[in-house]
Amino acid sequence: MKYAILFLALCFSTALPAQTLISIEHSCSFDGEEEQTDFYTFDASKEADRIVGEILNSVNLAKNFVVKSADCKNALATTEGRQRYILYNTTFLEKFKETGKVRWGAYCVLAHEIGHHLNNDDFTISDSKKRKVLELQADKFAGGVLYNLGASLEEAQAGIELLQSTGESNTHPPARARAEAMASGWKNAQEVHRHRAERDGDRTEDTTPPKNTNQPTKSEPQGKDSGAKLPEIEKKPPTQPQVDQTAVSDQLFRNALVGQWEATYSDGYSNINNIVTLNANGTGVGYLYMNGILANTVYVSWQVQRGYYMEQYAGTQYYSTLAIAFNGNNYMSLTMAETNMPNGLPVGTVLYYTRRY
Repeated sequence: MKYAILFLALCFSTALPAQTLISIEHSCSFDGEEEQTDFYTFDASKEADRIVGEILNSVNLAKNFVVKSADCKNALATTEGRQRYILYNTTFLEKFKETGKVRWGAYCVLAHEIGHHLNNDDFTISDSKKRKVLELQADKFAGGVLYNLGASLEEAQAGIELLQSTGESNTHPPARARAEAMASGWKNAQEVHRHRAERDGDRTEDTTPPKNTNQPTKSEPQGKDSGAKLPEIEKKPPTQPQVDQTAVSDQLFRNALVGQWEATYSDGYSNINNIVTLNANGTGVGYLYMNGILANTVYVSWQVQRGYYMEQYAGTQYYSTLAIAFNGNNYMSLTMAETNMPNGLPVGTVLYYTRRY
């Protein structure tokens, strides 16, 4: 039930002709706000779609923007009405074919712009301090992406080194702050992977059913004239089957969780409405609305183990664990106990849900 910030998106794509002129008022380019307001856009190439998919798959998130090639400097994030766009220059795309820092710099730029959209950033914000915070958050997201894609810390910061001037602007922090944000995201992703490796390495508990050691042994057949008596079998009262109280409690939890739940809260920038449907077969779907607009759809598998709600994305690649407390038939609270989700809610976060049906 954890659909953070984050990190999150549903594709609102609409049918557009192959060549379109779009007019924008606000945008974010990696090294500053784009001064140009009118762009001729073209359908994205298969290569661009592949690279964007590679970035999104590294954090297991869906796309909430349309990708277009355009006459821009390198790549930028923008909106036109309610539609979010990533615009890129085809010359910039060729940098992904290079090696070393040039290639990683291209990934850095594109991941930064994608991070803006997945964080549902508002490009109309005029407050310089708030705008710079958005830029640092996008840089941190990019740092985590590049770690997941296999970049070293130095390679992850290549975009800053190649494209960002050392000074700051009205919208963008200085290069040293952005490099540190990138390093923070890279390090966080590294720690998540290390924690997962340590956790998986410590799982030595045997979960197979124990063998029944009380089965009667077969006696050797005796000849009719041997005169030997068959050994008497000690008569014992029938044993009562052992009930796994933990399994029973987990099943009760599962039964209680099936249905549709809703949580409403604010992150300081948006009013968030999260509607989650949990099915009895262990599947689920969550819809995240920000200021009344659908921002993300997430499909999960879920289960209950030892009193904890376990939710999985992309198999066992990412997970979250929440302690459940029911406060009446139609109200419950979930406390984040453990997670390896990138851009996730911190441990200790409490989510309050009411039942819709």
